[in-house]
Amino acid sequence: MDNNTQVSTLSADQQEIVTSLVLNGDLSKMQPEQKVDYYNRFCGSLGLNPLTQPFQLINFQGKQKMYATKDCTDQLRKIYGISITDMKSEIIAGSLYKVVVTAKDGNGRTDAATGVLSIDNLKGEALSNAIMKAESKAKRRVTLSICGLGILDESEVEGMQKGAAQNPEHATTTVETIDTDYESIDVSDIPDEIINAVKDAETVDALKEVWASQKDLQSLPSFKQLVNKRKADLELSALQQKFGTDGK
Repeated sequence: MDNNTQVSTLSADQQEIVTSLVLNGDLSKMQPEQKVDYYNRFCGSLGLNPLTQPFQLINFQGKQKMYATKDCTDQLRKIYGISITDMKSEIIAGSLYKVVVTAKDGNGRTDAATGVLSIDNLKGEALSNAIMKAESKAKRRVTLSICGLGILDESEVEGMQKGAAQNPEHATTTVETIDTDYESIDVSDIPDEIINAVKDAETVDALKEVWASQKDLQSLPSFKQLVNKRKADLELSALQQKFGTDGK
């Protein structure tokens, strides 16, 4: 079956979810177990450890998007050998502190990004904090950019939240965390021996055999979530071996 046929067999709701995710990065239409699966797969594709919460969710203007935390960019720099090679700063318009950071990855590819914060009327510690925030923002943005990730970072989310607070007529922002630990899955409707069989599966093929043997459980959201969690762990482990990193 080719890709076009596969897409055409999706239900209207599924097509809407895929379209919203691909075009807008919007996860709001996904069910919780779908979000966990997508989150784990996204982390696995980058070699990130999902249990360290490298991404969180933000609800803004009717959409739900993932954004990168400090832990995400720290892991990415380690995994891909990213180093900061240059950093320049200047004050523009008398009240904006601008930082331009250049970085290089392990393959020698270079990229640059900018961080800007207002320092208007700031003095002492408040001024020092603003300068450090601008530098951190530029470093995180260049890390995401050189890895090909066009997503929000933590510092940008803080700005969005401040903007929403100052303009209450606009949509407010809320931050959510995706819980990817086994303890977050309600497995009370799954026999203990099946739970152990899923957790003990050492390869994706072995996990598929467990899934195929439990046709009566395949309709349970909890069983799907448990299997997807184990599958994500196995895929992450394979990526860690490939890149030679522990993902921490």
